[in-house]
Amino acid sequence: MSSPLSPICLELLSPKALRGDTWTIALRAGGSDRVLARYASELGSAVTKTIDGPNEQQFWGAIENLGSDVPVVLGVSVPPGFGGEFFAGVERIACEHHLDYQGWGRIGIGSLLVALSGGMAESYVAAVQELRRTLPRDGSLVVRRCPVSLKSEINVWGASPTNLAAMASVKGALSPKDNLNRGRFLL
Repeated sequence: MSSPLSPICLELLSPKALRGDTWTIALRAGGSDRVLARYASELGSAVTKTIDGPNEQQFWGAIENLGSDVPVVLGVSVPPGFGGEFFAGVERIACEHHLDYQGWGRIGIGSLLVALSGGMAESYVAAVQELRRTLPRDGSLVVRRCPVSLKSEINVWGASPTNLAAMASVKGALSPKDNLNRGRFLL
């Protein structure tokens, strides 16, 4: 994280996301041979595997399709330093509610996804509610996909972490005559 190099992607993948037994950090980098050599030098022994060409395309394509075959997918936004703690909570809560989970996401920016499967409707509802309680004040969790039958039981958007008074004061500063999107606020 403190490197001057900027990867194209820094993805954290749970063991089940890769059908393995360990958590994985996948880093995608591009640039000249010199830049790629610097990545290899700075990362050193932390690099356990390097892929390129068709294997690289297949790997990143598989990540794009994670969660496509499960009933509930959650989109989570947390501060980057909170990602590990959040996934520890996911693991505990999924186990308590007898759910299988896959977790992955852009750990460097705190944009995470969780796929839940193998449970009953009440398990999903309870797990989503508990996961929302584990979030920091500036975190959010939305249900990106779930069966239609669950939508009446789950608040898919959750509560907004934003403050309406703060939004109103910003809007008031930008539009003192209240002629900009009259009666509307952004969440």
